[in-house]
Amino acid sequence: MNVKSIYPLMFLLLLTACYGSRRQQMLTVLDEADSLNRNYIPFATDSQLLAATRFFDAHGTSLEQLRAHYLLGCAYRDLGQAPEALQAWHDAIDRADTTSRDSAVLERLMAVYGQMAEMYDGHNLPDDELEMLKQYARLAKKNDDTLKYIHIIEVSSKPYDLMGDTVRMTSALQTAQKLYEEAGYHQEAVRTLSPIIYLNISRGNLDEARRLIDYYESESGLFDEDGEIAVGFETYYYFKGLYYLHTAHPDLAEQYMRRLLNSHRDNLNACRGLLQVYRQYRQLDSVSKYSLLFERANDSVASIKRTEAMHRMTSMYNYQRYQLTAERALRSTTISRIIVAFVLFMACVSLLIGYYSYWQYKKKKLAEISHLSSEYQKSLIDYNRVSKELELLKLNESSFIDSKKQEIEELKAIVIEQESRWQNISQGEKDMVLQNSDLVKLFHKKAGGGRDNTMPTTNQWAQLQDMFEHFMPMAYDVVGGMSTPLSPLELKACILILLKFANSEISVLLGVTPQRVSNMKSRINQKLFHDTSASSLEKNLKKALLERGLKMM
Repeated sequence: MNVKSIYPLMFLLLLTACYGSRRQQMLTVLDEADSLNRNYIPFATDSQLLAATRFFDAHGTSLEQLRAHYLLGCAYRDLGQAPEALQAWHDAIDRADTTSRDSAVLERLMAVYGQMAEMYDGHNLPDDELEMLKQYARLAKKNDDTLKYIHIIEVSSKPYDLMGDTVRMTSALQTAQKLYEEAGYHQEAVRTLSPIIYLNISRGNLDEARRLIDYYESESGLFDEDGEIAVGFETYYYFKGLYYLHTAHPDLAEQYMRRLLNSHRDNLNACRGLLQVYRQYRQLDSVSKYSLLFERANDSVASIKRTEAMHRMTSMYNYQRYQLTAERALRSTTISRIIVAFVLFMACVSLLIGYYSYWQYKKKKLAEISHLSSEYQKSLIDYNRVSKELELLKLNESSFIDSKKQEIEELKAIVIEQESRWQNISQGEKDMVLQNSDLVKLFHKKAGGGRDNTMPTTNQWAQLQDMFEHFMPMAYDVVGGMSTPLSPLELKACILILLKFANSEISVLLGVTPQRVSNMKSRINQKLFHDTSASSLEKNLKKALLERGLKMM
């Protein structure tokens, strides 16, 4: 391979390595963000995720873009930037292949819709929450994820309750209960009864409420041996306390309301329940106390909601302001970016065209030189052949001799013309053709110890010597001329040295030890340059060639 042709390949490999390193860095950012999100550790910043999202928007697959925008939305969620979070999640959906049945794509899209549903729930937007839950359920069904599909139907009862639509709330819970049972999830089916228990108590259906309470406590799998409910389900104590309050057991009602209060899970309902209990007891001091606590809990919830609303308004204002600024900056820089991109593109195209043209020129030039050399040698052979024929035929018919003379003159003219063209070719180009010739490559192959490890034949040595004399006549005069005292073996060694064969290769091709090669170089140096050193032979050869206007290859 031409040395110059290696540079573009090296440049391409360098670019590939840099791109691969940058890609791995961005994948690591997504992996770390995924880990934080799965372990419920809040994001502290969005800068790295922004960089990763831009990278995968330009270079990533559809799934990588979906993942990046989803995690960016989670970062905005933790930073309290609700509008930006929703926009990032909408962007994630836009970049997803919605026709795909790939489980990884469906799982990630479900996560996106789930996060959006939670955000709408926290902002008291039940209609929007229901739409997200419907999309989640559709994807869960498409992914054959039965448990998640049923769970979303159960969760959809909450926005119906917030809307005051108890009919559709009850229908959702009953549907979920039925599907849980059909799928073999009995305990999950029983756990859907908690809100229905509350509805029956509120409507005065106390016998039905009692039946459901007993069934819930025995079949849900949520209660331990002491009758304590699992963490996260403590609001059930409020429902059971209300049941005892409605059945004239205020002491038991107080007991369950205090359990809820001590769990610190739902202080608002705990204070509301105790207030109801003490009103029925007619204990004015306790009524006053828990009225105040209930008021504070209620005010706290209202305060939190007001604060969240203020944050949402501020966030929305900042988001819109930043969006307008970005749009203005984008408009002002679009033309400049297009121009710069076009100039860079044309520069790259020009470089590629220039390199390709130069490579084609060199290839054509070498082919022409090789063809001229071949034709020149063929003409010389024909000329010598016909000359010999002429000598043999001098005694024959004069007409035949005349025809041969004419043929000789024609061949002589061709030889002179080709020799003139050959003389105009630079020695460097001749050296390049010689080094890349099939015969020199064959000698390198034989010296390499591969499959073709046979010694060169006498004919091959003769061909190499003739080719060397033809391509490098003045160099041949230095080492192989009539006046040189070199032996045939030493001449072969000199030719191999001038053709840039390594000492190890010379040793193999001549069938001698490396030490003998060194001794031979010392003798050659002494015979040609009166220098007994083996290491200075190449230096002396180079000097001798320079004196004749040549350079070593």
